[in-house]
Amino acid sequence: MPSARMSSGHAAFPLFSCSTALLISSLLIVGHNMLDETSNRKLFIHGLSYWTGDYMLGLEFSKYGIIEEVRVIKDKVTGRCRGFGYVTYVNAEAAKDALKAMNGKTLDGSMITVVYAASATNDPTRDKTKLIVNGLSHDTTEDTLQRYFSSYGNIVLVEVVTDYLTGRSRGFGYVTYDNAEAAMDALNAMNVKSMESDGHKITVSLAWRRYVGFGRGGLTNGG
Repeated sequence: MPSARMSSGHAAFPLFSCSTALLISSLLIVGHNMLDETSNRKLFIHGLSYWTGDYMLGLEFSKYGIIEEVRVIKDKVTGRCRGFGYVTYVNAEAAKDALKAMNGKTLDGSMITVVYAASATNDPTRDKTKLIVNGLSHDTTEDTLQRYFSSYGNIVLVEVVTDYLTGRSRGFGYVTYDNAEAAMDALNAMNVKSMESDGHKITVSLAWRRYVGFGRGGLTNGG
C-alpha cells in the first residue's frame, strides 16, 4: 500500500479532509489485522516421522489450499526431521480445513497432531526466550524439565519453583533458551502433550518479564 509522504524540510502535517483521514485510518486497521491473521493461517504439526521432509509435508497439506511456507525442523547434525514442523497457508479457511482433516491422521507411517501454531509476540511484557510451564507434578525436578525440553534448542536455565518447607515442586517452573525460535518450537510442541514420566498434562506459555516499577519512561525492567 503506497505510503503518504511529507516533503523534506517541513514539520507541518499534511492537510486531509475528515473523510480522507477516516479512510486512511480504516486502511491502517485492515493492514494491521491482516498482519495479525498469521496466527489463523499457521499450523504446527507434531509427531512427524524422522524421514519426513519439506516436500512430503507440503505435498500432503497442499490438498487443502495454497501454501505460503512449509518448514520441517531438522536436526543440525543428522539433517533428519526432529518430529515437528510448520505449514502456513495464504488464507485462514485453508488452514482450518487442513487442521480438521489432518489432525490424528498418519503421515509417513507416523500419527500426527495438528494445531494452530503459537506466534511470536511483540508484547514488551513477555520474554521471548523464557517459558513458564504450569501443571507440573509435585515430584517434577529440574532434571526432568531439562530432559523434556532440551530437544528443542539450547537451554541456558531451568528452574522448578519449590516449596521452601518441603522442597517439592509447587506445580510450575521456567525454561529459558538462548534464542526465541527455540522457545517457540518448545512452546508449540510441549503444549500438545503431557510429561509422560509424571503423568501430568502441562501448559506452556511465554513468561512475563519482571518489572520493578514505573520510571519516567514507563515500565523499568527488573531483569
